[in-house]
Amino acid sequence: MKMNGRWSILALGVAGAAWGQIVETAPGNGSLFGRVAAAGLTMPAGVTVSLVRVSPLPRVTAQAQTNPLGTFYAGNLTPGEYMVCAQSADGLVTDICHWNNVRKMVSIRAGQQSRVTVPALKAQRLKIRVRGVERFARQAGRPDAELAVGVKGPAMREFLTARLVGSSVANGVEYEVIVPVEQDVVVKVNSGRIKIADEAGRDHDVTPRVERAAANGPKEKVINFTAAALRAGVQQ
Repeated sequence: MKMNGRWSILALGVAGAAWGQIVETAPGNGSLFGRVAAAGLTMPAGVTVSLVRVSPLPRVTAQAQTNPLGTFYAGNLTPGEYMVCAQSADGLVTDICHWNNVRKMVSIRAGQQSRVTVPALKAQRLKIRVRGVERFARQAGRPDAELAVGVKGPAMREFLTARLVGSSVANGVEYEVIVPVEQDVVVKVNSGRIKIADEAGRDHDVTPRVERAAANGPKEKVINFTAAALRAGVQQ
């Protein structure tokens, strides 16, 4: 493998390539070598590094993954200014782009290899379970319940939508999202037709739930909500 920008282990541009594929960097494009770093964490392999060219337009997106040494290499990048973020699928690392509203920028130039250290945040997988939805959803005439689940940190302008994992009789409807440790995050569960309450019975629309993951806590945390009642004006 050549590391002079001519060949790359992971070729990226408008479309990505799998780790281990050797693709020639097109003339006029550049490349990027970097590492991901998070305080208090040895960086695992397989952290996804997302690159978005924000200037000039149109936007170009690309992805790379860290190797067992915690570094990554991306070739065949169209020149421009890129925002770089990192997050791991196992929930150990999340990015500063969403949570701290901080942009890590790097310039990609034709025929050159740029270098960057991408800051990340130690994280925890948060599972959000909403039980008892089916009964009230049927009464409201909407079996899908129209649930919207999201989380937001202090520096975030908008809620980050949690991913629907599935549903079961035991766990109810289950969602999942990666949150940073040692930061207060607001958890929001909305339904236009069903009142949602937390474990203490408080109306969640009136008192949103605030969670804070400990730095040395478990890798996964589960919080529970309950479909408490139909909202006023909903015909039973």
